[in-house]
Amino acid sequence: MNALTTASEADDLGQLLVENKGASLRVANTGTIDPYVSLWGERPLVKQGRKFLHPAFKGSNTALESRKALFKSPKIVVAKMALRCEAFLDSDGGFAGIDVNTVYNPSGGYTLEFLIGYMHFDVAAFCHRLFFKGLAMAGGYLPFQAPHLRVLPIPDLSAAGGKDLQERVERAVGRILVTGVPSEADLAEVNAACAEFHGLSAKELADILSALGEATEATEVDG
Repeated sequence: MNALTTASEADDLGQLLVENKGASLRVANTGTIDPYVSLWGERPLVKQGRKFLHPAFKGSNTALESRKALFKSPKIVVAKMALRCEAFLDSDGGFAGIDVNTVYNPSGGYTLEFLIGYMHFDVAAFCHRLFFKGLAMAGGYLPFQAPHLRVLPIPDLSAAGGKDLQERVERAVGRILVTGVPSEADLAEVNAACAEFHGLSAKELADILSALGEATEATEVDG
């Protein structure tokens, strides 16, 4: 996982932004990402004081040429700042990104479908807030840059129950990708599969979710 562009590249790419509803390579940034969903065409991308509802690039420069192969690769695109993880799966390599992070080319038997599901797991969100609550910005927003994402504990899929966990998460994520909207049932299935693998009861998971909500509210008040 890495930043999809450097800060300097993001500024250079910002100069190429245009409005293009029919673009084959769309552009995302942190403000146009919800959990599992790209908001391209629904929420404007803001860069360098300009707004684009259908952001795309026109022309080229060194930054675009150096990142084009990664832009056109399957990947997870992750918002850099959020209350909890906000990321979507770009299965077809149809998105470039500015001021976002990315997870790509996983190894060790992991898939992008599994990883995006686990990244949105309630306990993963709870762990992230425990680790980085001292870095919270106004409103309780936390950083989700590459160094922070790299320390997220990921299940060992070769352990007992790992295969079942992977299959359940991937099935639920597959349904989300088909519908384009994360249903409560599919989110609950991802949570249940991950919680069972970690030996958490339904009550323990509910307590963690409650604590996560309370921590978020407290941080917002403090901010």
